[in-house]
Amino acid sequence: MLQFAYTCSVPFRFFMRDERFKLITIESDFGAGKQGAAQGPGALINELKSRNFNFIELNNPIQIHPLPSSEDGITPFGKHIAENRKLQETICTAIETILSNNSIPFILSGDHSNANGTISGVKNYFSDKRIGVIWIDAHADIHSPYTTPSGNMHGMPLAALLGINNVLVQKNNPKEISKMEWENLKQVGSKKIEPKILPSDLVYIALRSTEEEEENIIAKQNIKAFRPEEIASLGIVQVL
Repeated sequence: MLQFAYTCSVPFRFFMRDERFKLITIESDFGAGKQGAAQGPGALINELKSRNFNFIELNNPIQIHPLPSSEDGITPFGKHIAENRKLQETICTAIETILSNNSIPFILSGDHSNANGTISGVKNYFSDKRIGVIWIDAHADIHSPYTTPSGNMHGMPLAALLGINNVLVQKNNPKEISKMEWENLKQVGSKKIEPKILPSDLVYIALRSTEEEEENIIAKQNIKAFRPEEIASLGIVQVL
């Protein structure tokens, strides 16, 4: 596995506080196949406190918790999709509110499905602007209920943001409730903007583990993807 490390010799305590940043924690992991990511924000905050990190206020974050979900198994090609959609709406509203107060959201989140809500919130606020996304991940997260091999929503946020179904390589037959909630997920936010981002405004860094259906979208939409081999050749500084 290719790993990158950046070492800063300046202790955290010497970074000046920037009051524009507002911390938001999203303690959710039901979009993933395994539980645990919901504990990430709290663990990160505790670690930052132990290192005297005071660049932003850590003690009073805006906390977002999902409602309990009992629908697992009902929508196998979009597990917890209804609850996930409600959560993304909540996240989107919170991000938009922070931006409208002339603050900058600093987000500590659980599983990757929450990227739909965070990026949708940015787009809803900057509705007349193009939004660029740098996706640093081994996975493409660009499946839909029509192509997902697992049904886990953490593999679908970018497809929702791009407004893509990818039915040309469809292998699943989602239930009507999944189809309806998927359409709602693509229009998260009060302004119902779809798509939130354009393929030309998305770039992958360190992409290495994908399915055929995802590669189909990446190639068809001409989405830029830096694979580990290319990063190793060019160097991460050149890539960035």
